[in-house]
Amino acid sequence: MLSLTVPLVALTIVVSLFRVYSLWESRRAARKTGLPYTYSPVHELETWAYLTNPLLRWMYQDYLMKGHGWPRWARFMVKDWMYEDKGRAHEEFGDVFLVVSPAGMICYTADAQLALDVCTRRKDFIKPREKMKMIEPFGPNVVSSEGNLWRFHIRITAPPFGDAANRLVWVETIRQTGFLVSSWSASESMALKSDIYLLGVNVMACAGFGRRIDWTDNSKAAPEGHEMSLVNAIFGVVLYLPYILLLPQWLLKRSPWKVGYTAYKEFEQYMREFIAVEKARIASGSGYESKVKGNLLTAMLATSADEEKNLKQGAQRTSFNDDEVLGNVFMFFMAGYDTTANTIIFACVTLALDEDLQEQVIGEVDRIFEEAVAEGREELSYTHDFPKFNYMLAFMYEVLRVYPVVLPIGRITPSPQHIALSPKSPSPTKPTTITHILPPSCGLIINNTGIHYNPTYWPSPHLLSPSRWLSPNPNAHHPNTTNTLTTPQNPPNSPFTPRHTRGTFLTFSEGPRACLGKRFATAEFAAFFATVLRRHRIKLGDGVERDEVERWYRCCSAGSPITLAPPGDVVVSTEEHIQQWANNPPSTKRRIENYQHHCQPPNCHRHVASYCFLSFIGALTKLREALSQPAGDAEKNVAIIEERGHANAYGANLS
Repeated sequence: MLSLTVPLVALTIVVSLFRVYSLWESRRAARKTGLPYTYSPVHELETWAYLTNPLLRWMYQDYLMKGHGWPRWARFMVKDWMYEDKGRAHEEFGDVFLVVSPAGMICYTADAQLALDVCTRRKDFIKPREKMKMIEPFGPNVVSSEGNLWRFHIRITAPPFGDAANRLVWVETIRQTGFLVSSWSASESMALKSDIYLLGVNVMACAGFGRRIDWTDNSKAAPEGHEMSLVNAIFGVVLYLPYILLLPQWLLKRSPWKVGYTAYKEFEQYMREFIAVEKARIASGSGYESKVKGNLLTAMLATSADEEKNLKQGAQRTSFNDDEVLGNVFMFFMAGYDTTANTIIFACVTLALDEDLQEQVIGEVDRIFEEAVAEGREELSYTHDFPKFNYMLAFMYEVLRVYPVVLPIGRITPSPQHIALSPKSPSPTKPTTITHILPPSCGLIINNTGIHYNPTYWPSPHLLSPSRWLSPNPNAHHPNTTNTLTTPQNPPNSPFTPRHTRGTFLTFSEGPRACLGKRFATAEFAAFFATVLRRHRIKLGDGVERDEVERWYRCCSAGSPITLAPPGDVVVSTEEHIQQWANNPPSTKRRIENYQHHCQPPNCHRHVASYCFLSFIGALTKLREALSQPAGDAEKNVAIIEERGHANAYGANLS
């Protein structure tokens, strides 16, 4: 026993000394930059964070409901800690600061100009390869690639996101939402999250790879050669996605989540079959068109085939292999399903919490439907009616500002890189910019939540007010002093054009790597709510307490490793409404109602326990005890201001 103890003690001492030395080196590098810095025993990008993240999320799930954000000592050991923090770290350390740990240092920024600079300098700030590898379970894709490989991918993946794909997602969303509304109308209450995820999967199955799935298609019968039906394979991938991304296949196959492995392999088999069929049809020529015109898979394969035809002798290949096609189809599916579905869920909860805001959206829907009927159309069309949704898209953008589904934008410096910052208090005697040099391999994370909740860029940032986006200068609009319920003065049918300062809203990113599917997502969002709100209002279900739902959604997230996801499901219901917007506009004074209901707490303990177990895999030593520090000045950690400021901003005024 003694012979084993001595080497373990020696190893522990060596590892500890090495980490102390690494921390000292990181501190020295941080001091050279001239930026403010703080310490953390573990930072969110290192391997140990797979242990500290679920552990801290489990420990502090009740604490987070108080609205204080993360404890100061723990926040940087939590992956994607930014949403719960709401910019508090930047209030304490500045818009740009460093976190120093034994594993290196990370630069966090909530400075809009620097964020824009980082997004546009794609060669100076590249995506971290170890994080991008995680989103390649089926192959390389346009999101994970860099340099020449990215240019190769973007040349083939950009053309499919045209009007044909947008029209398809518009039509299919209306079709699927019609099924959803019928289902909701037949029930007294519905589980919002699960239903929206089902709708999102069905829409992306059609728009992504050309397979229409009926709302009631729950058949578990697998075709010959398969263990699962297509529907079950898709849902298996969605349900077990974190485990699929984090675990190697051999371990996933032997883990408690082996159903996820089966779904993963079945999804891959289906996709390869679809790819083979589409390739054969395209190769047959004769002006082939897919049965579902405009789907991304067929369009991407057609573009790839065209590139191959135009290939000059001796040139590099210009078409995708099957792995690259599958990798991009999966990325389209994940991005289109996950981010848009979560945005719709957040928006539904917002409407259920704020009746007056919902009346504004219904008013626009009613007007556009009336115009369509006057023109002889019973249904709305992408070409004629989508451009008319002005307030609807302003509402979407404001939901995405308050609930930034893309939490961080992560980059790394391949070589020393300069960043230029403007001084907080400029004067004639001071330089207009101050330059700092970040060392090689320094992580840089754009804190979208920190920018979206920065009062410098968004006055009263905790108030949800779509009217910001309809003003000439959204970044100067004060919702607490402006009547946000008056009808916007913009021409009624003018296309929605965001006028915010670049860098202050980064949900769709900026620069050459901005989101390819922005119009695709906005079309799906508008089609969904135009269909639901045509004849119905969304309400919280009986027994659901409004204040608890609001606090829960504002203070917590699901801790997803991919995007900001709702912390749990909310029961909602619908009621029919009569089109009376023209005669009965909503009151300019917000109606605050006292809901005497009870909200069930989030039933997330089982999932947290599973995630904790997953993160312990590969840990070879005990986690050293972290010394807690005082939570800090109470005034900086004010939970929730109970006074609700102004009409259209339903949210608790966190500060």
